[in-house]
Amino acid sequence: MERISMSSDYKRVERVEWGRLDEDEFNRLVDLLITTHYQNLGFDATAVDGRGGDDGIDIEVRHRETGALVHIFQVKYFPEGFPTTRGSRIKQIRRSFKTAEQHEPPDWSLVMPSKGTIRERKVITGLKSKKIPRTHTVGTVELDQMMAKNPDINEWAVRSERDRALALVGRPDVLPKTDDQFQHALGDLLDRANRFSPYWERRIGVFDGHPVAELVAKREDAAEKEPLGLTINTAFGQSDKDVERQWREVVGYGRNLRVTLPQSAVKSIVKHGPEEWFAGEIGPSEVVVVPEAREHESVPVHVVLHDAEGNETARLEGDTVAQGAGVMGGVIEVDLDGGLHQAWFVDKPGETGRTEQTFDVAGVPAREVARALRFTDAIKSAADMTLVIAGQEIIAAVTDPSVPAFPINVTEYIDDLAAIERLADVKIPVPKRLPTTTGRIWARVVRMLLEGKRPAAPTRTMEVNFQRASGEGVGDYFDNGAAIYVPGDPRHLGHLEIEGRSVPVPLLSLAHSNAVIDSRRWDGPIEKLTMRINDGTPFRLFCSEELPEDDHSMYETPDPWGITGIPEAIDVYAQRM
Repeated sequence: MERISMSSDYKRVERVEWGRLDEDEFNRLVDLLITTHYQNLGFDATAVDGRGGDDGIDIEVRHRETGALVHIFQVKYFPEGFPTTRGSRIKQIRRSFKTAEQHEPPDWSLVMPSKGTIRERKVITGLKSKKIPRTHTVGTVELDQMMAKNPDINEWAVRSERDRALALVGRPDVLPKTDDQFQHALGDLLDRANRFSPYWERRIGVFDGHPVAELVAKREDAAEKEPLGLTINTAFGQSDKDVERQWREVVGYGRNLRVTLPQSAVKSIVKHGPEEWFAGEIGPSEVVVVPEAREHESVPVHVVLHDAEGNETARLEGDTVAQGAGVMGGVIEVDLDGGLHQAWFVDKPGETGRTEQTFDVAGVPAREVARALRFTDAIKSAADMTLVIAGQEIIAAVTDPSVPAFPINVTEYIDDLAAIERLADVKIPVPKRLPTTTGRIWARVVRMLLEGKRPAAPTRTMEVNFQRASGEGVGDYFDNGAAIYVPGDPRHLGHLEIEGRSVPVPLLSLAHSNAVIDSRRWDGPIEKLTMRINDGTPFRLFCSEELPEDDHSMYETPDPWGITGIPEAIDVYAQRM
């Protein structure tokens, strides 16, 4: 919370300090503020529960009379904003905007707990499109303006902070109920509590839902005039390897991560400073290192692999997203195309560094992910890896070729999606989860069709539309089973759906040497037939102009799917006959 002294009557006014709220508190308060603000203006405003997928909407505003959508708000918890147009966060924003475009609201706003730099606001303004003509940034200034018009919400927000503050000092029984009572009690408490030092003061806040007292410098030279320090003595066990690595990266290289040291890993905490109010020692305790808000301007980079002879074997582009420095060296973090994240650690300038790599591929186009996977696969045989940033090179010897790896079923599926993207000229983002077995097979089938192969259909029945010039039905030809061939119609482009995307499949044809009719019905002049295989072989699919009557290749054994862990159709259907 922040107090502002008004010169006219010295009345103290409180407002929400947005950047100090945690993500849940920020989201909850923004939902309440924006929906109330627009409801008071005569609109219907609703906060959307995103657990089932929010379709690019966190808050929607509609005309009360017509129900027409007038505004979509997308809430992003970016206390430090987003540094440039090429960082990972701007990619998140663009994905949310693209998703919201399907609703075509006249106005779209990004809400975040920071003011937003000139560059960041230009990024949001530049998102506008034919489907969404106006885009806005709602930062802390705009949120404060809404709060000023909704004083009840502001009072509710700061009162919850007051209750936590007084509970912290052990006086819950005398919690003030009115503004005047609170101002007097809190002012008296802080005035008395902050007389301990001319250089430092305590501020009461909340961290992870718990009240905390934070030491804040009163003067710019506080650290010089009255230095404070901590020595954290650790004793990591066998089960603390990951925490120990993160701790070394934060303390040794300045990596901006949240790290929680369990009480079992902390022997003691020694506080260095004035004996009368700070110095002392604390026994085993849990320690939480919280990421700080850092300004970082992204810079384009590329990472190059070389073999033992110095020849380039692979390359991947991206942008820097963070940097830091510690007692052991420095770190540069980059987001590369395809969802690959790398952290480069260098002990001293000019020395060979090391890298740490992770993947986050959900929502990334499959071709980009496939390219990144080929890059990480090439690391295994590379002699070194070079990060090129602003003309400067950092070289990492590949002494440990271990890289992020996906199970074979995941890499095969990504490869299928990437091939479909390339062959059909479509974009298919990688999903968060693998589809069902049938979904995996259909992706392989579509790929094979586009590659000119003849795969088996993963189904025992197919829907066929039949129409004769005479208007007669198909008759009894299939009572005991008969060959069927349905050629592709050059007048109509066939489509199959993969991951919610419609993929064009030209001249999609169907054939089987022994099929029967399960059911039939008429839809005007068209007889709709449900055909079922009558032997142990599957339907054949292919893309082709109409074949001559003496061409029986359509009835030959189909090309195998070749999917790891999934039996072929010929084996499955033969067992069921």
